[in-house]
Amino acid sequence: TLKMSATIKPAAATIKSVTWTSSDTSIATIDSKGVVLGVTPGIVKIKAAAKDGSKKSATCILTVKEKVEANSITPPDSEVIIAVGTARSVGFQTSPDNSTDSIHYTTDNKSVVAITSRGKIYGRAVGSATVYATTSSGATASVDVKVVGLNRGTLVIRPYDKHNLWVNGFNTGVKWYAENPLIASVSNGTVVGKKPGTTRIYAV
Repeated sequence: TLKMSATIKPAAATIKSVTWTSSDTSIATIDSKGVVLGVTPGIVKIKAAAKDGSKKSATCILTVKEKVEANSITPPDSEVIIAVGTARSVGFQTSPDNSTDSIHYTTDNKSVVAITSRGKIYGRAVGSATVYATTSSGATASVDVKVVGLNRGTLVIRPYDKHNLWVNGFNTGVKWYAENPLIASVSNGTVVGKKPGTTRIYAV
């Protein structure tokens, strides 16, 4: 089923109810509350007509597809690493590719990782979490998510001063880059001021 809604304008209209109709009830039906039920595969027009006598209406083209259940779901990687304050889509893949299943996402640590209904994760704090994906036909999968972050968000140093940066939650394999090495250089997390100015330090 699918719940449809109609927007009535202007907002000050006194009668805001509509009448719902389907152009072919053998393909899909719709009740007075806007709930659509797919019957057979095909294309149908769903119409909402204002009840205020204005004869205003709007039409939606609806495609009803044959239900294809997912027999499995797999994560993109065994582990996902993101930085605090960033976001990315997880990208779980159902099989077969033409599955019509919806996917429900959850996380076991909302204080570290948040996830939307579309599978986009947000790094909230340094730490670890597991994200779970379950298809509407019952297939499940999970992926471990590690959220990392620098020990400093901003840094003020003088020319030739040194300061050590590190990545919280990640100890090895970090590559460091300076956006403008003429202002400040970085090597193995050690930042050296070169001359007055502003630059960014990246840890990858």
